[in-house]
Amino acid sequence: MRSRILIQSSGSDALAFDRATQSALTLSILGISLILMRGFVLRIETIEPIHAAHLYGHRVYTSTVNY
Repeated sequence: MRSRILIQSSGSDALAFDRATQSALTLSILGISLILMRGFVLRIETIEPIHAAHLYGHRVYTSTVNY
């Protein structure tokens, strides 16, 4: 089962931040720890290890974390 998440930009172009997130986002299995750049919204559907490379272009439906 693949984790599906969506990153939305509140100001900048979301296309541009695909690489910027590689050092800005960390998700772990049980305690989801999030380190996000300000102004972005992360929505998480499944609790699995997710790498920044998998972020782009996926959709999500459940939890929402605002920073």
